[in-house]
Amino acid sequence: MSSQPTFIHPTSRSDPPTIAPLPSPKPADPHEDGKRWRLYYFFVVSNLAAALALFGLVIAFDLVELFMKFEILTQSYLTGMAVAFLFAIYVVERKARQTSAELNYAHQKTSATFSLAGMFFARSKYEKADINSLREALRTRLQKRLSLVKLLSSFFFIVGLIGTVLGFIIAFSGVDPELAREVEAVSPMVAQLIVGMEIALYTTLLGSLFGLWMLFMYLLLSNGTSTLYCVILERHVRR
Repeated sequence: MSSQPTFIHPTSRSDPPTIAPLPSPKPADPHEDGKRWRLYYFFVVSNLAAALALFGLVIAFDLVELFMKFEILTQSYLTGMAVAFLFAIYVVERKARQTSAELNYAHQKTSATFSLAGMFFARSKYEKADINSLREALRTRLQKRLSLVKLLSSFFFIVGLIGTVLGFIIAFSGVDPELAREVEAVSPMVAQLIVGMEIALYTTLLGSLFGLWMLFMYLLLSNGTSTLYCVILERHVRR
């Protein structure tokens, strides 16, 4: 009896498993996206308003001419403080942009894996770690972002105080009680006293203004960071 060839019906073959495509993330609403970036917008608007106000004061009181009349030591100290303040504004701008972007990612339906919200959701799902530990780690990470801004705020207050002390030291270093009765010696002592008081007063004023503005920036970022922390936790509860 001749053997007949066996035919396998195509449907009887084991088809390779098909992988379902991942659902595409829901596009973010531009209106909602604008709300998430309002922290950065407020940072830009507030600093532009402060810059315009400062420019108006410079023009109104002719502060450039007043600055050129200062001694070279006073000019150097005030210039150094201004450069440090510009660096501080740059640091705050980076922090504000980062926090605003994280807020935007946290409000999206599918958070990016590289964002804080995405990493928090992934760790809570796959690592099966203690949720309280993850919350504490998230809080610590967010607070760490604000440490440099808070340090810069204290830095300007301290620099202003140091300028006050240096100014008084310079002012009284040229005063000699034994020569105070001589008319020719009084004029150099008064000039030295004026230079010292000039350093003390203007460095205190500038340090206080810069410190207060950086404190305002710290409170702005702290508010945004607290909002980000609450949004991530609320989304985790609803998942």
